[in-house]
Amino acid sequence: MRPITVLGIDLAKKNFQIHGINDKCQKIAKKSLKRDEFFHEVISLKPKKVAFEACGSAHYWGRRFRDAGIDVMMIPAQFVKPFVRTNKSDAADAEAIANAAMHPSIRTVPLKSDWHLDLQMLHREREQMVAHRTLIVNQLRAFLYERGEIASLGKKNAIKLAREILSQDRFSGEFKACIERMLEQYRSCEEMIERNEERIQAMADSNPDIERLQKIPGIGIMTATAIAAAIPDKTEFKNGRHLAAWIGLVPKHTGTGGKTRILSTSKRGNSYLRRLFIQGAGALLIWVKNKSDKVSNWAAELKSKKGSNKAKVALANKTARIVFAVYCKGIDYKMSA
Repeated sequence: MRPITVLGIDLAKKNFQIHGINDKCQKIAKKSLKRDEFFHEVISLKPKKVAFEACGSAHYWGRRFRDAGIDVMMIPAQFVKPFVRTNKSDAADAEAIANAAMHPSIRTVPLKSDWHLDLQMLHREREQMVAHRTLIVNQLRAFLYERGEIASLGKKNAIKLAREILSQDRFSGEFKACIERMLEQYRSCEEMIERNEERIQAMADSNPDIERLQKIPGIGIMTATAIAAAIPDKTEFKNGRHLAAWIGLVPKHTGTGGKTRILSTSKRGNSYLRRLFIQGAGALLIWVKNKSDKVSNWAAELKSKKGSNKAKVALANKTARIVFAVYCKGIDYKMSA
């Protein structure tokens, strides 16, 4: 019997499906395993490589198999789907993963260390707290509006108006008690966000790459740490356009018969990272008319011709290409005259 070249694994919480093939893509092993026997059974099969989709718990199992001396391949789910040749099932998925792993040009996802996962976790926690804070402010606005009070734009104005109402006698005690409880929730969210940002800053202080990233205009501590958390392998990208496309900042295109049409941005990849890039570009775009460097002049001209939204995305695309040079190539940022 030929040895198992690739063992495709359909990861799950309790029941794992495996499908092993040799170098000629012939089936060698196929079975369903319980969680308590899964790892030891895979080790006993001695595969040259294990492959699974990049999904929940994938990094955990990937590090365990890598520590056991087995090559690991994590494949994005959208690249596995074309290899499913029949109706969807765990066995069909495991077979598709094994066949996809044998394809020479298949794209993979690098394994993340605990440091990268911890930093990503802090960003997810902060994002949830910011969303909850926004929910509280919007609810406050609705309650105040029902009582004839209209808050100006901005969360600080809504909070200020709510605090002023607590000292007025023309509102019922139940209403003011509810407002006071919501203000307490708001203060709690603010404190949690502040502590979260302190932990992110503490993790960033020991990383020179994050410090160099923050020298790029439009890249602050949050964007720099999000980049470091999302890109554990600096050699993953071939060039700056590859990185911009991975974030989803390049246009889609469709073509047939030799004619190609350029469409809107692809919006693929990391949506959180893309939002941070565009927000940073939007902040830069406000001040470009007061600057004289090459990028600012280009952005100001594009803004006058195409409008703010298109200029914002284009500037985010250019920033992504600069990030590739600074983060992936190790080149220090230097603003062009």
